[in-house]
Amino acid sequence: MIHKKDIEHDPEKNTILLCAPTDKKKTKKFAEALNRLRTGDHTEKDIQRFQTSQVAKAPLTIQHLFMSNTLVDKFNAVVHQNLTTEKKHTAKDSVKGDVVQSVKQYLLEKAKHLPISETRGLPFDLRLTVLERVELAVNIEVIDHLANGSGRTVQALSDNINWILFNDKNAGKITRNNFKSRFPNELLRDWTPIFRTVRMFRITKKEGTEIERFQFPLRLSSAKTLHKVQGDTLEEVAIDLTGSRAFPHIHYVSLIRAKSLQGLKIVQLNKEKILVSPDLQEEMKRLRQMQTKNYGNAIKRAKFDDWKRFYAEQASVDPLKTIHKVYSSKPPSVLSIHMQKSDGSQTSSYAEGGEELLKKWFQ
Repeated sequence: MIHKKDIEHDPEKNTILLCAPTDKKKTKKFAEALNRLRTGDHTEKDIQRFQTSQVAKAPLTIQHLFMSNTLVDKFNAVVHQNLTTEKKHTAKDSVKGDVVQSVKQYLLEKAKHLPISETRGLPFDLRLTVLERVELAVNIEVIDHLANGSGRTVQALSDNINWILFNDKNAGKITRNNFKSRFPNELLRDWTPIFRTVRMFRITKKEGTEIERFQFPLRLSSAKTLHKVQGDTLEEVAIDLTGSRAFPHIHYVSLIRAKSLQGLKIVQLNKEKILVSPDLQEEMKRLRQMQTKNYGNAIKRAKFDDWKRFYAEQASVDPLKTIHKVYSSKPPSVLSIHMQKSDGSQTSSYAEGGEELLKKWFQ
């Protein structure tokens, strides 16, 4: 449901902007600059606006985003070294299957050095510190919002339990309720207990032979790669786009993670690598031509006395969310609604009786 707090009205242009609650509202000029960046229509002034957020070094406590796993691992190591109260958790591995003892020892030794991409997300050695950013590496209980990628900071450590404070207050709510009698002090602070979990994985072609790993399902997340935060909107975020290759739309995908220009810290913008897909530009051209024709038909259906202007623009949206830009008369008799779906396709629709529709949305 859309509420009145989610609307932005420009009386001069007589336009209404509605942002679905799934997205965070950004400052107007920042959103407009992002919109142009997305389609390759950005100006030098837009680049200068982004550059006002450039910093030599961002605080270690805010979320950092990089383009490569190498830079992510390097930054996470730096943050870890700057914190105290470290706790090392070593996984408990065992071999399941009918193999001789010498082969078991070989498989167990080999499993120690495998990357987490081959061990179902569970590392052999996990080093954590209090106040360090972490996230769940596997799905624990999706119905309790304890899903892969959710997390925030470590609050307390022990051999059998790690206490995590999640960004989402609903994350772990059921778990906290189940343990409220055993840990009243910790749960009063909204800390969620995370226990070791078991995952099975294979490192040999022999059927029926697997490694069973018992470990905490956590990974460091002070830094992440950009593709892991698609769909997120952050109050504060540091962006480092260091890289020798140009990737289409990577600048837009990264900068739109910030809720506002004030919360954006750009360590490296790498503006020379801004790239927009030619296919997208061609599709945008086609859509604009198509929309121009549709707008004419929509205006003919409207009461011209009610209209001062009719504006047609593309909506600036995140691929995993939806923003509706609604353009109306005053009073609104026709609404022009533009949407971009999660698959990247765009749709436009027009509806008469706009005043009644708005009243329904704002109930």
